[in-house]
Amino acid sequence: MDAETHLIVTHEVTNQGHDRDLLSKMATQAKVALQRDDMHILADKGCFSVLKIPACQKIGITATVPRSDTSGARPKGHFVNDDFAHNHEADIYRCPAGQTLTHRTTTEQQGLQMRRYWTNACKDCDFKSRCTTGQERRVSRREHEHLVEASNARRRSPTPPWVLLRPHPAELH
Repeated sequence: MDAETHLIVTHEVTNQGHDRDLLSKMATQAKVALQRDDMHILADKGCFSVLKIPACQKIGITATVPRSDTSGARPKGHFVNDDFAHNHEADIYRCPAGQTLTHRTTTEQQGLQMRRYWTNACKDCDFKSRCTTGQERRVSRREHEHLVEASNARRRSPTPPWVLLRPHPAELH
């Protein structure tokens, strides 16, 4: 849906139970239909894909999509990855107890580099029962995670000129 005219500029029917694979495809179709060189889209969390957000970025489309929360940890009172603050300059994470999680290893998942961080200070931590059942809490950071973080920051900022992929902005709150 175009924010200026409120017209649907493209659509897609799918038999999948989610829209994750359609984000960059639908965004590209909307960009072509609107004849734009660059574009900013807003989609609901059903369209979130850590693979499709960078695909949009490569073709001049800024995607703002809330991350799906697939972890059952928060309702149980446990910390989730978003509770750990990443320091870009030092390439470390800071846990809720103030400990530093350092980069330990890098692997590849789904064609993306996955960096893993942890600390050995967990065994004596007062928050351990809310954090991990293992010897240490590990936090993973995917390649292009900065694009997901930027998407979350845009979602919380004053509204820019959106092109809606799906008219469900209530799911963004």
